[in-house]
Amino acid sequence: MRAQQVGRVMAAAVLIVTSVVAVASTATADVSPETQANTEKAEELVTEFFDLVAVDADPADLKAFLSPAFILQRADGSFADKAAYLEDPSIVESYEITDLQATRTGPVIVARYTVVVDSTIGGRKQATDPAPRLSVFVKGKDGWQIVAHSNFNSLLPEQPPTG
Repeated sequence: MRAQQVGRVMAAAVLIVTSVVAVASTATADVSPETQANTEKAEELVTEFFDLVAVDADPADLKAFLSPAFILQRADGSFADKAAYLEDPSIVESYEITDLQATRTGPVIVARYTVVVDSTIGGRKQATDPAPRLSVFVKGKDGWQIVAHSNFNSLLPEQPPTG
């Protein structure tokens, strides 16, 4: 009788492992090559945007990457169009993008992701906690450009002057 119990336990264990492997391979198989390619392109475009607002980036490159229709929305309710953003862009020291997901229809890619960033906005440091972002890109006659960006991170409280 003991051998029968061991046999049942082994059979159950094999069934569980087989089920887990089947579910894992199905989840991987659900990502089509097109979806994978769109996600990779979105990650490339998001990275380009963050690189263009880096401390040492060329403002002319940022200007070219922003669509004439560009608009930015921040968590504090402030916003900027292309002209206003170019007057006082965010300054990024470093960043790490995770959890990127993207959709694409024709020449439009929408990317949602989480980013940990060391940055300054309007002279104020931004919180360095992971925070969601949403970016929209469009491919036109000038190549890929960012049309919209939402930053759901909070700014750190203003520090009183010292001295």
